[in-house]
Amino acid sequence: MPGVFCILLVVPSLVLSITLGTITDRPSRYYPKYRLLADYIQRKLSEAGLREEVGVRFARDVDQMITLMKRGEVDVFVDSVYPTLKVCRATGCEPILIRWKNGVRTYKSVVFVRKDSPVRSVKDLAGSRIAFDSPYSTSGYLIPKKLLKGMGLKLIELKDPSHKVPRDSVGYLFAGGEENVVAWGLVYSHPWTRILKASACSQPSTVPPGLKGSAGRILVS
Repeated sequence: MPGVFCILLVVPSLVLSITLGTITDRPSRYYPKYRLLADYIQRKLSEAGLREEVGVRFARDVDQMITLMKRGEVDVFVDSVYPTLKVCRATGCEPILIRWKNGVRTYKSVVFVRKDSPVRSVKDLAGSRIAFDSPYSTSGYLIPKKLLKGMGLKLIELKDPSHKVPRDSVGYLFAGGEENVVAWGLVYSHPWTRILKASACSQPSTVPPGLKGSAGRILVS
């Protein structure tokens, strides 16, 4: 019977590399966080006797991340459920760990309005605008969008927030981060707060210190 032999060579002087990757359109903002993670992994590998250099690489969208992984330029992909599933289906990678967000293991999507908003139900959103997190956010876009559509609302993306929204639809735009979602939805001094009826993000979300006193009301979760 033919046999298969596997030989593992350990070369102490060989320095290998591992690259962490994620999807974002704001790499300068997320680099410090992922650099900390890379340094932590590198330190732990060093303690185990492995000389690994751990780097960080960002992609602007799912398609670019798929390309990077197929080329071997990204070894470990870290992101939320939706982009992870798309990347895994295209590259054959497998999820092995759950990423905690803001120090919590699980969280949910919420659609919220200001506490003094006249909006009392989802139906009141017809003909208005809502802010989502980003196009690849599972809890800040995909889930609340599906939830609102399931409640009978028609959603259309707005390339310009000033564009008119049909009476039977809800126009949406991307805030580019949970902090922006909260600011746009709750702070009257923000210029876009005047044209938005609601916002959607994860709960618990990252609320900037300056917004701690803002009063919001959850419309649906």
